[in-house]
Amino acid sequence: MKIEVKWWTPIVLLDGSEDNLIYKIDFDDLPESPGVYIFARCYGNELVPLYIGQAKNLYDRIETHFYKNVNLMQSIKHSQYGKRVLLIGELRQKQGQKNIKKALGIIESVLIDRCMSEDYALLNKQGTKRPFHTIVSKGPKNVTKLVGKKMKSPARNG
Repeated sequence: MKIEVKWWTPIVLLDGSEDNLIYKIDFDDLPESPGVYIFARCYGNELVPLYIGQAKNLYDRIETHFYKNVNLMQSIKHSQYGKRVLLIGELRQKQGQKNIKKALGIIESVLIDRCMSEDYALLNKQGTKRPFHTIVSKGPKNVTKLVGKKMKSPARNG
């Protein structure tokens, strides 16, 4: 299955204390389409993922986090230094692509696996509890450069 995601420019999380929130954004700018989202911190030019999620309706899901998921918002606030941002990736459905739930699950899983393999500590409970295999390569520099000095892969049954 080929899945296309259209990523938006990062949205900066603003201080929400005046509205009795931890953070706020302009919710009117959020799409009601299906997709994935990443709460991240911006440190210099680098984006560091903090939490990865999926939603059939991005507007509804993200708004719920800001208004009702105090634990997640506090965890984002208390993570390492850097400006907090929201990354939004809209699912671009291809003609005949009907199983949105399956596509979103694949995207979210691949994003979590990729971030975990890069040693990012995610706030996702389901992401951080996944068992991983770590492969460390030693040998000639040109070979380890090709195959990677350290790789992680999710443990799979079978």
